[in-house]
Amino acid sequence: MRLGVSYLQDCEIHIDSHDLPDKVLEIIPKNITSMERVDTLNKVASRFKEMGRDIQYFERLMEYVNPRNIEEVLLLSDTMYEFELFDGIKGAEQYGRYMICELGHFNYDHNLEEYIDFKRYGEVKINNELGAFSDKGYIVYHGYNQNLSNILSENLGMEIPKIKEQKTMKLYMPLTITTYDIENDYGYKETLNKPMELGNYEIVDYIDEILEAIERDTLPEEKERGLMHYYDGHDSVNGKVAKYEFSVEMVDDELMGVAILTLNNDLTTSELEKIKDDITRQAASKYALTEILICEECGHPYRRQV
Repeated sequence: MRLGVSYLQDCEIHIDSHDLPDKVLEIIPKNITSMERVDTLNKVASRFKEMGRDIQYFERLMEYVNPRNIEEVLLLSDTMYEFELFDGIKGAEQYGRYMICELGHFNYDHNLEEYIDFKRYGEVKINNELGAFSDKGYIVYHGYNQNLSNILSENLGMEIPKIKEQKTMKLYMPLTITTYDIENDYGYKETLNKPMELGNYEIVDYIDEILEAIERDTLPEEKERGLMHYYDGHDSVNGKVAKYEFSVEMVDDELMGVAILTLNNDLTTSELEKIKDDITRQAASKYALTEILICEECGHPYRRQV
């Protein structure tokens, strides 16, 4: 009753924010209840909080794509890293010159400028990617999310290719499992000062428990895209790799760690190297500072900081 009404939905809500873009606040529907407006604002604020330092990039992306409602804003926030933006690029020659001279992919020598057909290179690259020019510049979409079809088609004339069938790729890595608890020669439990590595014949019985431990370690935000949730490169890798997650498998009588990738399309050699580097970093940050240990008493794996 401190608000002077019996029910919260009877309140009139006025939204003002210095953190959310005006464009977002303007398209929050005014013909919905106060509670619905608060819920909508909370969803949007949560997404923007997750963006962190990338909020300015997302604001630029909205200027290119022009989402028309909150649902499109939220959808765009889910796929923001699948886009590349080239502000001020208005034609094929300008795009080709930028790619060759400024992006750093080529050892460009300005003395050879008169021999380089920048326009032709720009045209070839444009014809081999999903992009469009706007009054802001040039935008490229590397993804395959069909939910974006309408907004990209109507606002930018971009037609997203349909995925024929997702593929699975597995990348294997060595895995070490250790324990501090052993049974000595007299049949008594003993705790070692240093961990002892278990052989493959010893750990084969613990595979299910290890898989369960990995599952428990999965965070809610990793459910949809796995560890691709943390990949923030604005490139084709973000579009082609729909998801990847860690697991373990027996390979030729050896227990191996494995990164299981779900692919929207085949990876090029350079794209494969990029995702390998990301997987290596994630494996190092997620598992290298811990050891998977086996408790001798209960038989369950657990982690120990090292």
